[in-house]
Amino acid sequence: MRDLQGEFGEKPAQGTRVLIPGAGLGRLVFDVAMAGFDAEGNEISYHQLVTSSWVLNRTKCKEECAIYPFVLHFSNLRTREQQFKKVLVPDVHPGSAVRGYEVDVADNEGSRKETKKMTGSMSMTAADFLLLYNEESNREAFHAVATVFFIDTAPNLIRYIQTVHHCLRTGGIWSNVGPLLWHFEDRPAPAATTTAAAGDSGKVTEDAAASAHAPGDDDLEREYSHGHSHNHGHSHSHHGRGHSQGEGIADPGVVELSQDEVLALIEKMGFAVEKFEEDIGGCGYIQDPDSMLFNTYKPVHWVVRKK
Repeated sequence: MRDLQGEFGEKPAQGTRVLIPGAGLGRLVFDVAMAGFDAEGNEISYHQLVTSSWVLNRTKCKEECAIYPFVLHFSNLRTREQQFKKVLVPDVHPGSAVRGYEVDVADNEGSRKETKKMTGSMSMTAADFLLLYNEESNREAFHAVATVFFIDTAPNLIRYIQTVHHCLRTGGIWSNVGPLLWHFEDRPAPAATTTAAAGDSGKVTEDAAASAHAPGDDDLEREYSHGHSHNHGHSHSHHGRGHSQGEGIADPGVVELSQDEVLALIEKMGFAVEKFEEDIGGCGYIQDPDSMLFNTYKPVHWVVRKK
């Protein structure tokens, strides 16, 4: 939020569009819309889409429902009551936020009531990020992209970067927070790829190796140099910048990069790094803060700008 407000101000211009891929249950989408942006979330998991739809559209008041997130956890308990700890959701009622609601605010001048109201707009798409946002209709459609605990869901991060580059306006920012827990690290290499690239002797042939060549530094710099085309005409055979959409996240192959490699790749693909922070503190992920065992992420934060 600080990155967005630092770029666009406390009261962004009407129609400032922000894309939030991997939106999950939609809380960041809601917060960005509350700050005055036109927020568009994208999620592929139907479990999360159904839950976010219920929270955003069907709840009647704040703290309407009680959930027991740790009731099936039997280890590292200090007390039995800890296992049956309940959490009331939602902590903010989205319907009231659209109409406006009062909150208590305390500052140096004392306590007072303040009205909060959603001044932007909010929407969600249910689709594969790689497929939907590489479409021609989404070319340079957003002023900013915000990702939280998202980029490590990519089997091939190059495809994610290509997609962000396609849908982000020139000069737009991409703000990211998260670790690098590569979700597809253990996915086996597809047998079909190995077979196709092998000759009769079982060895990889020279022609097949060339056809399977991954883009190198020179390839990427040529593709994302300032001379690239901005043709806005319709095309039935190509999407985005001419990259085949393929099967989206189901495309075969995986690659896991270190953090320094991630930023080096992003710079090669048409972005300038404006901020990088390693020491932003640790955090858990859906964990009981009272547990005797606490796994901690040390996420990084960076902001890049499309050249």
